[in-house]
Amino acid sequence: MSIRESRQRSRRSRRSPVSASGPVPHSARTRRHNKLSLRRRRRSRGEAVSPIESRLPGKTIGFGSQRLSELTGVSPAMEKQLHAMGHNRFFHIAHWSAATVSEVADKLGMNQAQILKSNWIGQARQRG
Repeated sequence: MSIRESRQRSRRSRRSPVSASGPVPHSARTRRHNKLSLRRRRRSRGEAVSPIESRLPGKTIGFGSQRLSELTGVSPAMEKQLHAMGHNRFFHIAHWSAATVSEVADKLGMNQAQILKSNWIGQARQRG
């Protein structure tokens, strides 16, 4: 057998077997995975991602945000300011230091004692 024939034979053996006619239908799980991975790619590139619906009808919040107005003493206006400052989740508030509390109180235009009296940190720890 010549070198040429051996190369042709090895090429034939490497070819993939012929599949059934037409595309293979994707399962619901595959479609869901593709949809989620597209969202993650958009988020990592900084593109706008559509908001998700919250538990309350008619109100929407962005991905990664929680409804901070559920805490006693936090108004919807304060919630918007907290989101603008980057405090989007109960986890963030649960780990505030004394310095962060005073900084947030100054930006919200309120007294630091009001935050401590309302126990935002304790409430946030209970919610997760």
